[in-house]
Amino acid sequence: MSVDRSIVHRNLDTQIKFFGMELFDVIGVGALASTMNLIFGQTNMAGVMVFGLPALLAGVIYWGKRGKPDRYLQDLIRFSIFPGVFCAGSNLSKENERIKEIVVES
Repeated sequence: MSVDRSIVHRNLDTQIKFFGMELFDVIGVGALASTMNLIFGQTNMAGVMVFGLPALLAGVIYWGKRGKPDRYLQDLIRFSIFPGVFCAGSNLSKENERIKEIVVES
């Protein structure tokens, strides 16, 4: 009896990265650049505000996320905005509802 074999692609779980940043980060930098272009596009500060500020943000994100796990900024934003208990191991939906009621009441 022979053992069935199949090809396993090892790169299915890899993140899409541009210039060393995740797609979420690149979209954020692009959104900032387009907003700055709408606001400061016709002024004398256009070069600094449209190109310099997004480049500075990209550098801060690139070097600030070094050594951090994937989706670090998304998880940090979610943790900062939404109150509750976040746990990877068990279901704490009742605990989350109780904490949301306390936050809403106060």
